[in-house]
Amino acid sequence: MHDISQEGREYLCLPDLSPDIVKQVSLQLPGAPVEAIERLCIAGAWEPVAFSAEGRRSRCEANVPTMQPVVLRLSRMVPT
Repeated sequence: MHDISQEGREYLCLPDLSPDIVKQVSLQLPGAPVEAIERLCIAGAWEPVAFSAEGRRSRCEANVPTMQPVVLRLSRMVPT
């Protein structure tokens, strides 16, 4: 699932229905490069997620456990 807020931040919900944990989520996204990725933690706060980017592909260090959706918030680089 994907949505864009009025502030321009993007939200992704990543469910894992397989019996294995997904490690190092890889995203290929159109548009401007990703500047920051955050994960919604159980307490309701956003925490930074380490990631690397190469072109339109971003690989983040967030694991997605089975049957426990992960919500990510992406910030994009603003063109100057």
